[in-house]
Amino acid sequence: MSKVNVFLLLPEAQPSNQWMVQEDFRIPPTALYDFMLKLDKKNDEIKIENYKGYYDVDNINNFLKNYDTLEDCYPFPARTLLQTSLSVVEFYDWREEIMQQATVSYSIFAQPVKNHTFCEIAQRKFDNPDKKFLLLNHASHILGNTFEICINTDTVSIDSRTEAKEIREWFAINRHPARNFHAISKHGENRQDIRIINGETVSPLRCSEHEARTWLQTAIGDTVRELFNNDTDNGCYIVFKHEGDTPQNMYHGYHVDYTSTDVPGNIKERLH
Repeated sequence: MSKVNVFLLLPEAQPSNQWMVQEDFRIPPTALYDFMLKLDKKNDEIKIENYKGYYDVDNINNFLKNYDTLEDCYPFPARTLLQTSLSVVEFYDWREEIMQQATVSYSIFAQPVKNHTFCEIAQRKFDNPDKKFLLLNHASHILGNTFEICINTDTVSIDSRTEAKEIREWFAINRHPARNFHAISKHGENRQDIRIINGETVSPLRCSEHEARTWLQTAIGDTVRELFNNDTDNGCYIVFKHEGDTPQNMYHGYHVDYTSTDVPGNIKERLH
């Protein structure tokens, strides 16, 4: 099954090219934890997707240059925080299987760039035009959400996202396989009442099947088995249950009140 390819890019103490953030990126001790917490939130969006993740060990070491010599000044060492953040996702060093070529010319706005994640993601997308690629920009570059990289005379368009919500919305359109939804008789459709069926309390699906499918695309969770969203149209949460590993990637669902314990507290925080 084809996976979405996600490339992580961090800011650098010594910017490797003009498109990386140029100012001194030595985050104060009080702000470093929050900086890593924002990366955690992005990884929470990625971990439930069907993806292959990549980082650049040179980029990570460049980022850590400002911190490894100052660990005693930081209550939470940067290397430890980064390792903890990346432990929830499966990312691999692309340099162990590098695809960009030293004999090929890479450029952005007619300015050359080499030996970089920009080149690697462009080369892999050029070689695999049917696959999806996303650059995870963690305060690292200034190129925006979409930019072009030239490979010799060919042009490759790169999608880049910065905020967790932007990543969620990108996957809603680009994930593989797509999430599908169907209404089941147990929960009904456009129903409001809670019913007792065979002694079990059954919550209703308060919207249409089409509306539920839309909410499903941006639903979040700790695993793919159970996802959640905030149905602001109906003023309640919608819970989605995965129906097993099938090509259809099918879910069914129902609504619960905001006070319901069916939705974990960490998920509620992320949905509001």
